[in-house]
Parts: sequence; structure tokens; C-alpha cells
Amino acid sequence: MSLRIVCAGRHLITALGTEAAVRRCAGVTSVVTTQCADELSKLALDCDVIVADLQSVSSRNNALGQPLLTRIRAGHIDVGLVLHSCIKNPAYLATLSALKAVHAVLDDDEIGVHLKPAIKAAHARKKFVSPTLAKYAATLPRRGQSYQPLTACEIDVLSATLAGQSLTDIALARRRSKQTICTHKTNGMLKLGIATSAELFRLFSEEDMCILHDRTLVLEAGVQDGASCS
Repeated sequence: MSLRIVCAGRHLITALGTEAAVRRCAGVTSVVTTQCADELSKLALDCDVIVADLQSVSSRNNALGQPLLTRIRAGHIDVGLVLHSCIKNPAYLATLSALKAVHAVLDDDEIGVHLKPAIKAAHARKKFVSPTLAKYAATLPRRGQSYQPLTACEIDVLSATLAGQSLTDIALARRRSKQTICTHKTNGMLKLGIATSAELFRLFSEEDMCILHDRTLVLEAGVQDGASCS
């Protein structure tokens, strides 16, 4: 089967490393590599599968000013998507894997091992989670980790927290009580196995959470602006 693959990475060395792994996969006849978000958005319209890191599909540095992942999730682009990540948090990976547009998730250290089945699954629009990442989810929970995907509200509150907003600011902006916002933050941190805000800032960035957050899909679910969490 002839497949057209686009390899993308925020850093050139990452993109080139991914390209080298892709070229070793049988059935791949065309490989294009880019670290430019604008070029990636254009290439996505004429390829079978994209293999990329999280940052390259969440960047807004393109002509539309909208992350490629958002456009794919909204159904504007039909393409198989394989993402690789250095984040090994089970709840985070469960949330990432649950996204409709994400067909396969690989650990950065095993791209060369499981890339072929991941590309095959993405091309068929099926789900694939590498054995290594599946193993993380099979370990015994600590600090109440449930390994369940974060909810839209939990992602929203954690993103705002990582952006430097206080619970009061978050509550006022969303027209919700401080207690409600605190509950979403606590539940989200519990799923991530995080005990303190300091640990949250140490392990994750605002960008990490924003990748999981899609305002369009939240609004489609019936949540209105200014009232994103209930």
C-alpha cells in the first residue's frame, strides 16, 4: 500500500529523526518533513498520515491562527494522526489517546519500534497505543490516580492555573463559584497523581494542557462562553 506521510516536529532534529524512522517502514512511498506550522497545515490537506510531536500540531503560528489539531478534531481535515510524546503521565496520555483526531500515541523512545503498526492504524482511522504507554496505565495507582481522561472543565481550569491565574480569577471569568473551580482543579490533579500546585507547575506547562483543550468542541457540547465549567 502506497502511503504519503508528513513528518513534523517543533525542532528540526526531532522532525528529521522521525523522518528516518518513517523511511524504514514498508509501504511508504512519499515522505515530507517540516518544522513549520504553516507548511504543516498545507501539507495536511494532501497526505495520508501525519507523524508529529505534540507541539507541532498545537501551534497557532500559521495563516489561520488555529492549531492543526483543532481543525482535524473539528472535521475540517481528514488525515491519520500519529503523535509521539515524552510525557509519561497515564491520565494525560489517556486524555490524549481519547481525542477523536488522535489515532496513535507513541513514547518518544520507541518510535522506531512501533511506528509501522501506528501508521497502519492511523491510516485505517483506528486507535493504537504503544505497549510501553499501555504499561504505564497498568501500574498500580498512586495518590488516587484513576487513569481516566481529564474532563473538559478540569483541562480548562488546569490550563488557566498553569497560565498564572488564581482560583478567584478563574471563577470570575467563568461565572462560577470558587469552590466549583477548586473542585475541578483538585479532581484534575488527583487524576494526574499530583498533590500540590508546585508539582503541577514542575511536571506540566500551559501548552501541555492546551493541547488537550478544544474550545470548539466544548461549545459544541453546549457550554457557552463565560460559563465553561459547571
